[in-house]
Amino acid sequence: LLPVVLQSEQGLTPFQSGLATFPTAIGVTLFAQPTSRVYHYIGPRRLIVGGLLIAAVMTYWLARIDGGTSQWEIRIVMLLRGCGFGMILVSLQAATFATIRHEDTGRASSLFSAAQMVGQSLGVAICATVLANRLSHHGGALGPQLPAPVRDAAFAAFHDAFLAAVAMTVVGIAVALLIRDRDAAPSMRPRNALSADGDGEEFFEVPAIGH
Repeated sequence: LLPVVLQSEQGLTPFQSGLATFPTAIGVTLFAQPTSRVYHYIGPRRLIVGGLLIAAVMTYWLARIDGGTSQWEIRIVMLLRGCGFGMILVSLQAATFATIRHEDTGRASSLFSAAQMVGQSLGVAICATVLANRLSHHGGALGPQLPAPVRDAAFAAFHDAFLAAVAMTVVGIAVALLIRDRDAAPSMRPRNALSADGDGEEFFEVPAIGH
């Protein structure tokens, strides 16, 4: 949603739009390592919920974007969203693979990646559908050179779409509250600790984070 609104309503070039959104990656990088260190003590549930809360608040901020919104404001928001994503990605993957046997890692990784892709595609489809519906409802159209009333209607449609994204994040928070840290206990063991359970299954402290 954000690249579309920046290019179609604020008139930015794709390069300028990329400069406004790339701080998300910086935020993920900044928080990935600290999250992996505190994961052993805090557990996945609180880290994932905390990351989703950050993402929800920052996405809610995007629901007020208009033609005069500063690109630096957007960069700061995207940086903070990236920090939240860093907390989520590390914790989610570590908890997911906590009790997976080594010989099952390949299949588990494939299922995990497929679930991510399906979830991302579904989220994009929902947001795009909401945007198209609300553009029609408000009488807006995409384009920086359109009359001001039409552009205002388009911004209103984008606001509704961002709020839909917030609603999906809230659903994610509700689901994340069901996570039980004890189920991820094998991934919360001290660093460099490798142990075996009664069946001879081995678990590393935190699985390596995939790309």
